[in-house]
Amino acid sequence: MGKQRATAPLLAHIVQSLIDPALKKRLFRAPTISFWRYLGCYEEAFEIGVVLGYAYRRKLVSFAKLFSQPNRETEIAGFVQQLARNEVAAQSSVPESFFPLGMFAERERIRKRWRDSGASDTQIESSEQQFEVSVATAFSNLQVAVSTGIGLGSAMPELAQSLWRAEHEGKVDPEKPDRLRRAGLNLPEDMPKAVSLAERQAYLTAMVEQFVTVHRPDLLTELIASR
Repeated sequence: MGKQRATAPLLAHIVQSLIDPALKKRLFRAPTISFWRYLGCYEEAFEIGVVLGYAYRRKLVSFAKLFSQPNRETEIAGFVQQLARNEVAAQSSVPESFFPLGMFAERERIRKRWRDSGASDTQIESSEQQFEVSVATAFSNLQVAVSTGIGLGSAMPELAQSLWRAEHEGKVDPEKPDRLRRAGLNLPEDMPKAVSLAERQAYLTAMVEQFVTVHRPDLLTELIASR
């Protein structure tokens, strides 16, 4: 994928950074992403969105200027929050981690599409091992993942805090990072045993401020003041 232009919206910038390391590049064929790696990217995109929504929840409309068309930021802010409310409402019980709202929900959406097309359970299991997601599809869907996460973090900050504590701040299963890597998450080898929401927020807001400095310097003061 080529570099984004100077006017690239924030969501495209985030998603491209997740997709590029996941691409399977082959001679004479368009690059793709394996199904399980795609789901890992989806989860990572969703959780990035949650943290950013939480961080900028007090001025979500201003933050939405980074990924909306001009003068539609209020509409987009409401839209992403409704996406999150719909996802939470679709759960059979109160979620205990981000996974049912992120990669598990996306996996089930794709499995339902295959099921509705007439595929058997055996065929679906086989498809999961062989399916390759196109770059265009991943790029579009991961932006939805980030958007839904932003909606959750901003509209339901208490739930975001609770899920983050449960998943990232408690005692970490030593085998969990390996399982997540196999699922597709691009985790560092020296991954810390626990990461606080405040630490993750600091890292991602610094990334946003760097992006804004280059692409939307007119919003820098406003967004720094919003946190």
